Amino acid sequence: MSLTHILSQEGQLSQYYEDERERNERKQMLSRAKEPIDPALIEKGLHYPGVTANGSRFAFLKLDLSGHDLLSILGIEPFVHLQEINLSCNQLTTLKPLSELKHVCVLNVAYNQFHKMFDFDPPANLQSIDYSNNLIAKIEGAGKHRYLKALILDSNKISKIEGLSKNICLATLSLQNNAIEFIENLENLNIETLNLAQNKIKMISGLSTLKKLTRFDLSRNDITKLKGLEQNEYLRFLDVSGNKIDKARQVSYIEELPLLTELDMSFNPIQERKCYRLQILYKIPQLRRLDGVEITAKEKVKAENLHGTDLEDRKMIFKALLPEETFVDRRIRRFEDIDPESDSSAEEKLENEMNIMSGGSRQGSVDSPGEKSPAPANSSKADEILSDVLRDDLE
Repeated sequence: MSLTHILSQEGQLSQYYEDERERNERKQMLSRAKEPIDPALIEKGLHYPGVTANGSRFAFLKLDLSGHDLLSILGIEPFVHLQEINLSCNQLTTLKPLSELKHVCVLNVAYNQFHKMFDFDPPANLQSIDYSNNLIAKIEGAGKHRYLKALILDSNKISKIEGLSKNICLATLSLQNNAIEFIENLENLNIETLNLAQNKIKMISGLSTLKKLTRFDLSRNDITKLKGLEQNEYLRFLDVSGNKIDKARQVSYIEELPLLTELDMSFNPIQERKCYRLQILYKIPQLRRLDGVEITAKEKVKAENLHGTDLEDRKMIFKALLPEETFVDRRIRRFEDIDPESDSSAEEKLENEMNIMSGGSRQGSVDSPGEKSPAPANSSKADEILSDVLRDDLE
């Protein structure tokens, strides 16, 4: 018998034992899936005694069975007064026994083995459910839970936003770390917090009817433009970090949002532009935090100086003190000296032409390049008087 034949037989025998082991494990899992939860485990997980939903008696309202490698929740049915249940970090594949619990308001089933959502009859007042870190590929069944306020579906296999048209009470939707390419099917919902971070989105769309949107996380996608946010006037927090935004002019799409106070554009190519922070602060002066860093009053003054907002006031002061001297703009940094942004598409060229026709962006009363006043023959006196005024421009 050749060595090759012996090795082949050993390999087949090894594969046989491996397959047999897997079959036995599956049998054991199926057997365990039919077994009810140990009553002692349930007793240990019950807490927070309080008045039941109908006010008729006292009972435990919360149950924590997280991290027990459960394959089944059979045996939970008698606890009909439960209002908050934590079943995270197990190996569950179905929640059908929850059909008997009609008062559940908060449900956490993260880190399990679910392929399908909402396979149980809806409780009357289910408000929040966390399905994150499962194996779900499609949003379905959510319409049965019309009073749902928070739906967490992070780290699943979802590629399309759908099935939420009946969830008019939904205020928080989180779909971080999925495979979503388009923002769609959210029309006329009352979503206030939307998390679409770490997906494959390239364009902002489908948000114009989300009139109550206040927090939007679109970080770690493939966004190059901020167009599509112009009508979200209640937006307060916007995170577009880790994208591909490279032009400061994109801020024009969000500079008219009156309540926007926190903006994160870190880890975008735009950060490499000269005076990046000052340009953003000038366009959105109400910002309190930019890229996770609190904005100081000094930065806001520098942003105004960069764009020459106080240039006319300086001229008036100079003329009042030195009427015979010629004013010279001695700012160390000026917006006109920043390299202009290149036009990378026909759309951007058209937008640029329209800006020029309409007078451009806010420039205050800055003298245009090429219209610099000639330097005076003797400016030593002017230098001395203006030294304090210009000190803040120096770094």
